[in-house]
Amino acid sequence: MISRHSKQRHKVECWSPNVSRRRSLVTGPTETQYAAELARQSGKPIVYRNLPEAAYREALVGMGLPTNLAALLADSDVGASDNALFDDGRTLGTLIGRPTTPMAATVREALRM
Repeated sequence: MISRHSKQRHKVECWSPNVSRRRSLVTGPTETQYAAELARQSGKPIVYRNLPEAAYREALVGMGLPTNLAALLADSDVGASDNALFDDGRTLGTLIGRPTTPMAATVREALRM
């Protein structure tokens, strides 16, 4: 995972945007927690690497995203890391009409694919 903004992050070898240091409307766990759970279930070392906004933007461009989209995603990542998506009112579960899926179950299902 490549991302930015979080003082408690480790390194990750996949590419993914940062969501939030705390529970968020969208996903919930931090990248550190996600990497740890993925490592635990896969039995492989997973390292999270936190990138500054500019480096994250350039990584996205390097993967083929248009510059404007990469800039939008990197900027959104900054907002998310500042808890712009934080919600402790269970809004996502209300929106989707069911309880959200725990991270461990989501990782387990993804590893089965």
